[in-house]
Amino acid sequence: MASRARRDGDRLLAALVQLAIVVPALAVGWVRDDGRIAAVLYREPKLVAAGVLGWTFAAAFLWAWRRRLTAADLAAAIERPAMLALGAFLAYLAATGLWVRVPQNYFYELDQYLLLALLVVLLLAWTERDARLPGRVRAGLVASLAAVTAVGVLQILAPLPFLSPIDPEIGVAHPSLMGYKNPAALAVLGQLFLLAGWVAETRGNAGRGVSRRLGLGLLLAVELVYLVSLRSRTSYAALAAGSVFLVGLWLARRPPRRALLRGAAAAAAAIALVAAAVAIHAPARERARSALAYAASPRAYLESDRGVYLRNTLNMARHRPLGVGLGDWQTQYPVFRSVRRTADFMDPPPDVDVRRAHSDHVQLLGEAGWPGLVLWLGFLLLLAAAPIRGYLRDGRPGALFAAAQVVALAAAMASDYYLEMPYHKLQFFLVVYLALAAPPRRPNGRAPCAPTPTKAMPAAAVVLALVALLQLGYHVLLARKVALAAAVATSYRRGDDAAVLAAGRELAAVPGHTKTLFRDYLLVAHSARQAGADALAGAAARKSLELHPYHLNALRFMATVAADPETAAHWRRAYEHVRDEAVHGYEARYPPSDP
Repeated sequence: MASRARRDGDRLLAALVQLAIVVPALAVGWVRDDGRIAAVLYREPKLVAAGVLGWTFAAAFLWAWRRRLTAADLAAAIERPAMLALGAFLAYLAATGLWVRVPQNYFYELDQYLLLALLVVLLLAWTERDARLPGRVRAGLVASLAAVTAVGVLQILAPLPFLSPIDPEIGVAHPSLMGYKNPAALAVLGQLFLLAGWVAETRGNAGRGVSRRLGLGLLLAVELVYLVSLRSRTSYAALAAGSVFLVGLWLARRPPRRALLRGAAAAAAAIALVAAAVAIHAPARERARSALAYAASPRAYLESDRGVYLRNTLNMARHRPLGVGLGDWQTQYPVFRSVRRTADFMDPPPDVDVRRAHSDHVQLLGEAGWPGLVLWLGFLLLLAAAPIRGYLRDGRPGALFAAAQVVALAAAMASDYYLEMPYHKLQFFLVVYLALAAPPRRPNGRAPCAPTPTKAMPAAAVVLALVALLQLGYHVLLARKVALAAAVATSYRRGDDAAVLAAGRELAAVPGHTKTLFRDYLLVAHSARQAGADALAGAAARKSLELHPYHLNALRFMATVAADPETAAHWRRAYEHVRDEAVHGYEARYPPSDP
């Protein structure tokens, strides 16, 4: 009976894992106004879904395994070199909280990293008992992006009225459930090599094996074409980098002549498919030529927006070699502009639009400094090394394609903000798990015996389960916060000050944080000023400055609503200092929150 109950419990846990993988990819939210859809939310609903389902799984797993989870299981999960490197990297990120400027941004990012690292540890520990788990995780990841691709294809055939692109003027009207072309392309790229590995691993000359291989191959072809149609130069470059690495590693093992011919045929088919898609789609040709132009002329890249962010971040790291703190790149960037200082700083009206470095590696350099960047790159090398060793040892296609997937994502992170997006962060940690989950094959996928848990393990599992439940409650409240912030932005665009104030008053009372809330509080301040609610206007503006002390719009607002000339002059000087004289702020925090 006990064994059967455990099997049933593990089935429920496996279902929770699938939900935690699939639902965030599909999660979107809507803001309604008079019965119509006024706005579509893509980023935060995925954050909430990943948090709720991730912590639900963690709590359920720790409770169900409180008498089975052993120190040996956890040690086997943590003692991998890549996991030790990941632990060192996360420990350093946590240490940057000692000097971070905006603690809310720090905890926003750290919370995600800790949850996802915990999930990787728990999944690896579970894999020690059940070697079939990696296949289930891969299937869930592929299925979720198959659904995303299907919605995107439907959008090409007929625009879906309940979904809209974040930037429709960019010319890509089918970003599916990701809202914008680059997040959609990077999400598809984030499992493309794993899907190709599944095709390569599928065997069988008749019946189900052939049907499955044909079905997976067709899905791979559709996703490749869909990826091309999204016109993401980063994804084009990362796909090429992962493919070149894949072929090089495959040839390094000297495959036999028959396998060489099969592989060459598959590679030729993939290249022909992508080339045909690019040739047919004129915008894709233009984007591909643009990517090649940057590759041929690094100087041109340094003059692009990404190049400007890179050069200014190098200036940030020169003055803050230990980093400005996790999550605080967007806060500190205005201070350290030394190259093309007016880029993305517009006047009139002045606004700080730069929130990301458009490169995860560059952003980590700014936030974690040179030590953090070294730890991060070391982790990526060790992460890729694990499946590389596995492939060179036993030639498993899954390990070959897992290594290529890591390389492709590392290349994508060099020129886009992959980790900055909550869903993609989840996806990356699932890739981390799949790259490291390579236990020895066992009969029926199970270990021959299970060690006895230590006496402390049940108590530790219960404590962690309680922490998971508290985090679950926080993410439920965060969903309400996100909805209120969206209502503020939508009502402001409509000019409904009363609705802005109603949502704004509740916004401040609900726990939770996202990295764009500083804008929403400033909208509340503007509407409150229009409505004559001076107290609310001042409080909302100060809240905006608390979340972004160097936001030009907030500083200018404080100067225009100040009650006396001296206070107004203080905020005007602060505004001008950030706009024009930021180079003087390297050695001190400025402006002060009060005159």
